[in-house]
Amino acid sequence: MALPSKYTPEFREEAVQIALRSSKTVTEVGRELGINPETLRGLGEEAREAERTSR
Repeated sequence: MALPSKYTPEFREEAVQIALRSSKTVTEVGRELGINPETLRGLGEEAREAERTSR
């Protein structure tokens, strides 16, 4: 059973949007937001997958 996310859906969505709009690397954005860069990458992948399946 997966553990509940410590990040709200709103935070997750905003973090992905910040990473996409920023000229900074995912690592830099993750550090600024206090989120592991690999977690941020995973959130971006989830968002892209959700976008693909919603079409």
